[in-house]
Amino acid sequence: MKVLHSAALPNPGLGIVNQMKWEQAAAKKLGLNWDVRFYCPIGTIEKSEISIFSKRKNLMGSFLLRKAFVWIQFRIDYYRWLFEISTEYDIFILRYLGYDPFQYFFVKHIKKPVYFVHHTLEVPEFASDSGFPAYVKAKAEEFIGKRILPLSAGIVGVTQEIVDYEMQRSGLVGFKNFVYPNGICYVDNINLDQRLDIPELIFVASFFDEWHGLDLIISAMKKNNAKFILHLVGCVGQRDLIMAKEDIRIHIHGRLPHTEILQLMQRCAIGLSSFALFRKGMSEASTLKVREYLMMGLPVYSGHKDIFPDLFLYYKNGPVDIDMIIAFAMQCISLNRAIVAASAREYIEKDILLSKFSSFVLG
Repeated sequence: MKVLHSAALPNPGLGIVNQMKWEQAAAKKLGLNWDVRFYCPIGTIEKSEISIFSKRKNLMGSFLLRKAFVWIQFRIDYYRWLFEISTEYDIFILRYLGYDPFQYFFVKHIKKPVYFVHHTLEVPEFASDSGFPAYVKAKAEEFIGKRILPLSAGIVGVTQEIVDYEMQRSGLVGFKNFVYPNGICYVDNINLDQRLDIPELIFVASFFDEWHGLDLIISAMKKNNAKFILHLVGCVGQRDLIMAKEDIRIHIHGRLPHTEILQLMQRCAIGLSSFALFRKGMSEASTLKVREYLMMGLPVYSGHKDIFPDLFLYYKNGPVDIDMIIAFAMQCISLNRAIVAASAREYIEKDILLSKFSSFVLG
């Protein structure tokens, strides 16, 4: 049995691309007959074994009608490519694309098993944005999704919350399903330790969106005079930036090379994850930064649930409470980083996760 896992995005983020690359590397390591491909406009990602480039250009910033026309052409090209290579594969795994009628056409006519991987609660996320386009997207997905999902071979989501949501909205109670969280390719011997007595925390994001809840952290800090340092790595929005600059405990680094982020992590007691997923109608997530923290031996304090069991000591889901965050940091400040990284491995290493997922798909 030969499997294709593909995704098509006009402007993919680095984290998404890395997930696909790491899955391909894991598949080779495990000896699976499993191809991973990313379909995108030329120039949006570097050329590699997973990249398939569309003839369409990336139209970020173009006027709306032109962008909509190319969006349609891009999706048509993607499914045409899938049909062209369909004789090479026995099973298809596709990253689910919201409000996409061409996706419905594909799964209805391909006559081979198709699994969709869901990374969000589609309708609530579209509805959480403001404006008429967001309303149209949410309504279109509500209509199309109910018709696509029953045609699939099974439901796959990166969290249990997503799987439950997809089954509920499509009426597929008891349908074949699997939780396939995001994973990371482990790199050993990078958990060096340069921690000091005053706890240092790190919060990493490519861009701090509303659902990261940075504003909630900064607001909570205003009401607390605890001694600690918070490192912000990534692009901070103007409103949060103004607030952050008022507190000398916050060190704003902007975007940094990966090597410099790793150096910062060596000084930190814990890493922080998102605190406002409720703004997207969600309470669970499977973020890459949490996996990077843990691989570095950094315990995590977060405002959302992840895939870790309650007995896992190095991931704490709690409120935006500075006293609780600092108390957790002080508990972790002298932990052996190698033990933290080793303990997390079974939950976040891509090889282990793919091995389980492939058994589900091929079983």
